[in-house]
Amino acid sequence: MTLTKHKKPFRYYNYFVFIATLIFAAFLCWGVVGSTPRIHDILLIWLILNCLWFKPIVFKVFSPLLLLWVVYFPIGWQFGYPNSAIIAAALETNVNEATEFFDPFTLLLYCIIIVATITVIYLTKKIKITTKQHKFFKGFSIVLTLLFIGSIAPIGRSSFKWGYSEILNLIPYTVKSYHEYKEYNSKLATLSQRPIAWQVKSFTPKYQNYVFVIGESMSRYYMSSYNYPVKTTPFLDSVNGIKYTQFISPAGHTAASVPRLLSIPNPKEIEFQNSILNLAKQVGIKTYWLSNQDRVGIYDSEISYVANHADYLYFYGEHVPVASHRFDYEMLPEIQRVIHEPSDKPKLIMIHLMGSHPRFVKRLDKNLPRFDFSNGYLSDYLSTIYQTDMFLKQIYQALQTANQPFSMVYTSDHGLHQTKLKHDATQFTLSTPLFKLSSDDTTQITNNKPQAGYGFVWYLTDWLGIKTYNQAQNTFLNQTEQTDLNTVPVFIERTTEFAKLAPFDGKLLLPKESEIKEPPK
Repeated sequence: MTLTKHKKPFRYYNYFVFIATLIFAAFLCWGVVGSTPRIHDILLIWLILNCLWFKPIVFKVFSPLLLLWVVYFPIGWQFGYPNSAIIAAALETNVNEATEFFDPFTLLLYCIIIVATITVIYLTKKIKITTKQHKFFKGFSIVLTLLFIGSIAPIGRSSFKWGYSEILNLIPYTVKSYHEYKEYNSKLATLSQRPIAWQVKSFTPKYQNYVFVIGESMSRYYMSSYNYPVKTTPFLDSVNGIKYTQFISPAGHTAASVPRLLSIPNPKEIEFQNSILNLAKQVGIKTYWLSNQDRVGIYDSEISYVANHADYLYFYGEHVPVASHRFDYEMLPEIQRVIHEPSDKPKLIMIHLMGSHPRFVKRLDKNLPRFDFSNGYLSDYLSTIYQTDMFLKQIYQALQTANQPFSMVYTSDHGLHQTKLKHDATQFTLSTPLFKLSSDDTTQITNNKPQAGYGFVWYLTDWLGIKTYNQAQNTFLNQTEQTDLNTVPVFIERTTEFAKLAPFDGKLLLPKESEIKEPPK
């Protein structure tokens, strides 16, 4: 670095680079964290970049961290900070999911951040600082460093706390999340070996075929059945049955939600052995698990621990080429076969959909009707809801053709952020649909009472006609229906109350007013 006198244009170039690096720092930080970054994290990245001309040795020390942030950028942008759920997804992924991750959008994010990083570094290296700028930057760096140290190591009882640095904490937090994941899997293995504790009082089945469809990432506020202005769910809008308007999913991620939907509620751990599948088998119901999601680590995955207890397992992904797109409706022939399979016992058929799982566009068959609004991302999400609704209609019709009494329940494991349409932990995210459609329904009924997904197994036992001693004995949650929505228990890293999550402010993504009435095509 040399201190020289420069003409005004070059001094302006320096200021231009300072601003450009600040914008880049905010952009990089936003991607790494997956949400609005903290100011001191942005300034730290800005300071590191400017050390290229100010203190090159400092830049060299921090350059591995800068590289790590760049590599993690597309992951953080889409999935957020590396918590245990992301670690589990990374370690338990398969070829299909890995191929899907490196789709054009992810590759585009990598190209953008790599080009931006190279450009900013090139521009910064060209800086020839003036004496005045050097003095200013030196003083500013000292103040910034002191403030940053204060922010990540706040003094006890101090009211001035900016919070910990999320970008510096990326590696320690990832290591911590990995150990939590390993510890959790170890606990899963122990839990799976525990004896089944179901105590049956009576069993009086009403139907021959019970179908429970578990959707994916569907937020009820984007369904026309729940007053969204776009006609996304024409079948559910018109079919006779019961619609529940205040059902709360137990958790914001599939792996945490589905096992809690299906097992005896416990605030500390999932009782995998005490699932609805094991109870159904105990009373003589034939059980099936059909899934368009993958058999991810059959001995390690939370959902697989539950699914593995079914009499019949079917994972659609094992019957198609690895690189092919798999659509939920393609499971219909197998579903029809199972429904029509002769049996002197009642059947419980669990169907796990891919539904509206991000990447939305990968869930859509281009040969089927879909929305085409100016907002393409919203179009894709609403189209996944529409195509799921059509698939539910096909399952319902398959049950009708069997000429046997039936009942079908549909809900979703969780929703997505109200406008970002990605995983989040808010009241909106856990506000999911719930329908019960039976062969003897003659009207549409709306139930406005709060329903706890954390205690959904009690709903399922009643649906199947099973009475147990376990329900009355459960001191945590002994019924699905609740009196107060705010106290409904949910699981976000730990068991808490629904009221403690960020509330829904009413904001939704909407197509242009002129597009709202346009049907899918």
